[in-house]
Amino acid sequence: MGEARRRGTSRERKSAATARSKRELIEAAGGRDEIRDSHIRSGLELLKERLRDGEWNNRRKKIISALNTNPQGRRLENAKSIRVREDEIGWYIFLAEQWLNDPLCIDVNQAARNLPFVSSLGEKSQYRHRITGLEEKLDELLGKFKSEPDGTIFEILTAFSYAAEGWDVEFLAEIPGKKTPDLLVKKDNRELFIECKRQSRRSDYAEDERKEFLRRWDKAKGVVFKNKQWLWFKCEIHTEVKLLPENFLKDIFEKSLPISQDEVLVFDGPEATVSARRIDWRPIKKHFSENLVKQNSPTLNEILGGDWALPTDCVTVQMIAKSSQVVDCDADILGCYIEDVDWVCGISRIVDSEDAINSKARDIKKLLARAVKQVPKDKESIIHLAVETLEGNSVEHRRTEKVMASIPAFTIEKLVSCVRLHSFRPQATTDKLWDFEETVQTFNRSWARLEGIPDAVVLPSESDLRDGNHWD
Repeated sequence: MGEARRRGTSRERKSAATARSKRELIEAAGGRDEIRDSHIRSGLELLKERLRDGEWNNRRKKIISALNTNPQGRRLENAKSIRVREDEIGWYIFLAEQWLNDPLCIDVNQAARNLPFVSSLGEKSQYRHRITGLEEKLDELLGKFKSEPDGTIFEILTAFSYAAEGWDVEFLAEIPGKKTPDLLVKKDNRELFIECKRQSRRSDYAEDERKEFLRRWDKAKGVVFKNKQWLWFKCEIHTEVKLLPENFLKDIFEKSLPISQDEVLVFDGPEATVSARRIDWRPIKKHFSENLVKQNSPTLNEILGGDWALPTDCVTVQMIAKSSQVVDCDADILGCYIEDVDWVCGISRIVDSEDAINSKARDIKKLLARAVKQVPKDKESIIHLAVETLEGNSVEHRRTEKVMASIPAFTIEKLVSCVRLHSFRPQATTDKLWDFEETVQTFNRSWARLEGIPDAVVLPSESDLRDGNHWD
């Protein structure tokens, strides 16, 4: 009895055994990346250091409550993403904590999008001694901008990047009624004003397009389920999704299912091209007899859909499956793993409509115009703009065309020597937590001096570089 007491209560011993089992599973899956973990830990410390005693515990409880009461609904178009928008910076902090303390209970897609920024904050925080006003900026990030933190995170990363290049950096306070830039940087008797602007992660058009597609899939999935074949569809849409009839997919499936070949073209018209492929259930069943697979992960999609469901594809999956729950997970939705699949169908979508591509390829002209207004008229300035490239390569090619037409021809009556456009693409992968790419395009005046001006602001300075864009 005394020995048991020295080892803790029954609950404490159970928790310790669970934690030990989780560590063993993580090691069996490939272990931890100590360097990446140290960067995330430093980033987490940076984000939490300005919080009052007990504040994070209260915010964390609200995040967990929001996750546990997340109404998924029966209609896919209305399903909420696993994301806490009311406290988005708290969501960043929560994901970083989960990755360090309980990585089996995490949403891999959200982690892949958010943790590269936390990691970069941690990796670059070693240069904070060169920055004035960082504490006040962190207070704004955690308070005033807690529901929309991405722009402020970009400002802080840009400040760190200049500090890493040997500049003394000062965050400039806002002056009511007056346009002011974000940063003043000084080095070797040179003084520059810096303005940072970041575009929202997705366009309203892209979100509406997703909902329009899911509405049509919702109407069709019952036909596929009734058919009982294991199928994966590839849908290439040649018009705007909102122009397709509501029963477009349903009508196609009613006419073409079941299919009698391994792969068949079930519809080919001016509106869309739809192909269907039978899923070989035997290797899938074998895989699940030996492995658990995270729900809502690129690994699960690729196991089921193969090369029609790569991490870069937009996919929707319906299945009848047996799932398991990780013990002691704060939110069940984060700890669900698939044990076995009894039936599955999925669909990958590509929208190649010119009108749709053009609508999603948001220009940065307005973003640039707003940035120019912030900088002084008679002092040398540099502008850093950021966008996320989440909507496909064709969209980014079109955006590049717009950028090339906008920035070089942009008439500026101010001493803006350089505009740098940072294009980010974070994504979950099947073999690591995240893959992050940053393309930097530079547009400068002929007289600009670019030595010591940072290129990438998220990726580490020693990252591998190549010519071209990540969407080429």
